[in-house]
Amino acid sequence: AIVSGAKLVAVVGHTRCGAIESSVTNYCCPDQSLVPECVHARSILREVAKVIDEDDCRGVASSTVESQQE
Repeated sequence: AIVSGAKLVAVVGHTRCGAIESSVTNYCCPDQSLVPECVHARSILREVAKVIDEDDCRGVASSTVESQQE
């Protein structure tokens, strides 16, 4: 859906960006994600999910296990 009329929106994250990490966690571990009930957030997450690969999910799985052990 076009809200502002923008033809391109870039999602750029810095190192350890919480928004991108949350998007990857949402995709790789949907049972552990905390996604706000926001229509716009869900559409952004769907777009970020298009570029997530197996290596990204392996990293999330290992960091999730580590955080549960602490």
